[in-house]
Amino acid sequence: MSLNRENICWQSKDGKWSLAFYECWPVNDDDDDHDPEWDVEYGDQFEWVSTGHATEEAAQNSWHGANPGGGSVIEWSDSCTKVCEQLDAKAQSFLANQMAQAKLSRNRGW
Repeated sequence: MSLNRENICWQSKDGKWSLAFYECWPVNDDDDDHDPEWDVEYGDQFEWVSTGHATEEAAQNSWHGANPGGGSVIEWSDSCTKVCEQLDAKAQSFLANQMAQAKLSRNRGW
């Protein structure tokens, strides 16, 4: 099964690879012709991240959802340093937020 979703796979300075999917939400979902695959808008934040993989293939294989139909790939190079570092920072922020949310949820348990 496939479901088109914007994602990016990139290499960090240390050679490790990461994969992230961008946040998205439905548009025109009250339309009779609504298509959940294509009638979406994307934000610039991540909604899923996996980091620290030895290879690009391992990063791609960390996703266990529907086939996203492709994505962008950025290999570390002098010309891509800034972009890769920004992606690393965004991924770390996402993961830190996820950990904080999980801790908060545990503390609210009965």
